[in-house]
Amino acid sequence: MMYTYDPSKIPEGGRDRMRFELGDVMVENEGEVAALSDEEYDAMLSMYRGRWRKAKIACLTSIVSRFMYEVDTTVDDTRYALHQRYEAWKKMLDELKAEEAMLAVPSANPNAISPRHYFYEGMHENTNAGGTTTGGGYERHI
Repeated sequence: MMYTYDPSKIPEGGRDRMRFELGDVMVENEGEVAALSDEEYDAMLSMYRGRWRKAKIACLTSIVSRFMYEVDTTVDDTRYALHQRYEAWKKMLDELKAEEAMLAVPSANPNAISPRHYFYEGMHENTNAGGTTTGGGYERHI
């Protein structure tokens, strides 16, 4: 697996831009700190080609799933608060999902907005039962 980041490629809108927007730019030491590999970013970008926000949500979902199991650790006088990484990315994911929900355009059923209505005058009339209608009501002949 490769872990690369080139800030000069951010305007190209690929893996480097995604790393930049997510803050996953620490790629030294072959991925000891990086959240996702180059191949994982490339896979998400190709799966959601042309839908940047969906790809970003997919990347964040993967990152959050990985870091949710990290626990805080103390070794001698050194304390590692690993939950902070999870909380930061989880907050970013929640905000992005909320933004996505606000941008979603509801679609209406074309049959529901057509000029022909489900209810119409005379829909309960049964002329086969020997009755006729007068004045909008139903009369039965005895």
